[in-house]
Amino acid sequence: MGQAGFMRPAAALASQGLRYAVSRLDDTWVTLTSRDLVREEADDPNYPGIPLDSPRRRELQQVLRIRDIRAMRTSAIEMRFHSREEVLAHAPNYPFGLTFWAGEYRRALPLWEDEAAESERQGRIAVAVSNWAQVARCYNALGDFAAARAAYQKGRTAGSRLSVVSLQLIQLLTARDEMWLALDENWERAIASFESSTQTQTPELNWFLAAFRAARVRIYAHLGKAEQAVDQLKHLVVPLERAPGWTSNYTRMACDAASALWLLGRTDHIEVIERNLRDKVVAPDFRYTMFDARLSLARLCALQGRYDEAAEWFAKSRAVLNEQGARPLRAIADFDEAWMYLRRGAPGDLERARPQLDAAMTQFKSIGMTGWLRRAENLVSAKASN
Repeated sequence: MGQAGFMRPAAALASQGLRYAVSRLDDTWVTLTSRDLVREEADDPNYPGIPLDSPRRRELQQVLRIRDIRAMRTSAIEMRFHSREEVLAHAPNYPFGLTFWAGEYRRALPLWEDEAAESERQGRIAVAVSNWAQVARCYNALGDFAAARAAYQKGRTAGSRLSVVSLQLIQLLTARDEMWLALDENWERAIASFESSTQTQTPELNWFLAAFRAARVRIYAHLGKAEQAVDQLKHLVVPLERAPGWTSNYTRMACDAASALWLLGRTDHIEVIERNLRDKVVAPDFRYTMFDARLSLARLCALQGRYDEAAEWFAKSRAVLNEQGARPLRAIADFDEAWMYLRRGAPGDLERARPQLDAAMTQFKSIGMTGWLRRAENLVSAKASN
């Protein structure tokens, strides 16, 4: 039931089934506990919209250490990692870990594609939707937009057969958001989509609420709607402070918050965002599709006038993005550093910005990042007119 997209009924059965579970070392207990934890969190009136650390989660992770998570065939299970290094050492064939904690998109892609094809063959439609969404997200992060669109369309076609909001369909929505982020396009459609998706409260949306709010903050910032962005941003302070960095979507949430401040040129809650990025994302070196914490730190340092430190973080971000093959973010890193100098406007800054701006525009053209190219061209035109 859970893999068909019915979260609440699956959780209700899991809660009952745990009464009969004898051993904590078998796959049944792990599956039931994973489903029941999602229910417990989503139904908690004080739940901050993102999973927290808890004794039950720690117990589950201890058991998962000795299980083959890929053989368990349930998307409700979230492996916990203390660092990217731990993912690579202990879960080298776990596509979720490779994609959303280690940032190994090229290694994860064939695993996702195999799982997508296998789930379709077995008639597991909702699981296929989620798998094709992850394929799209990996291709998009690597800058292969044609392959990303093709995978997204496969997921969308399969998703048309699902009748209710589900964790799997939310993955498809997230994939589309990241595709638009890579293009810097369709922000009016994006905010309308996110707002319509969150009008009806469901357990699925409650479980992802902090990540949804963070995405809305960033989208409002892309639209230049500062008041709406800052109003949503205040709701992220508690999730940023309370949630551990290893939990689902933490990296994305923190980087979204930093992106919004950068786009708007604001510093609201910047100390909270920076501290948590440093401690919970950069220190363990967690990585995520279309987001990089080093790039986020560079932006936050620049906003606070620490330009030399920002330049160091831009350099570190470029090195990691080159290693990953994350071409869209690599191009954006060049653009952002150029933008930092042009915003500052100190003597010599125009000359400092020009090589990076030219490099960014060349990459935008080559990859097909149409909105980012327009943004860069507008920046050049504005400076020329001044």
